[in-house]
Amino acid sequence: MQSEIIGYIEIMKDGETFITEEPDTMNICGAYLKENYRGKNILQSLLSFTFELMKNDGIKRIGVDCETINPMALRFWQKYFDSYTYSFIRRIDERILE
Repeated sequence: MQSEIIGYIEIMKDGETFITEEPDTMNICGAYLKENYRGKNILQSLLSFTFELMKNDGIKRIGVDCETINPMALRFWQKYFDSYTYSFIRRIDERILE
């Protein structure tokens, strides 16, 4: 039987804002689950496992960096986190420089 990685949650000390610089705070800076596994509470279970690990390590706060342009991700994270800041970034399409 061959194992495969179907998803992950990336945890980092540094986040997007100064609020995340507290010593007992960690940040979720990435999460992914293969499309055919979605809707089966797998990512929710992985998130619960992550919460438990952080709690056991003395982490009191967990932040998440979420791209607000991704409505699916935004709906997911808003089930488990309260928003405390928003940002909007405009970017120049590099193709116009060619």
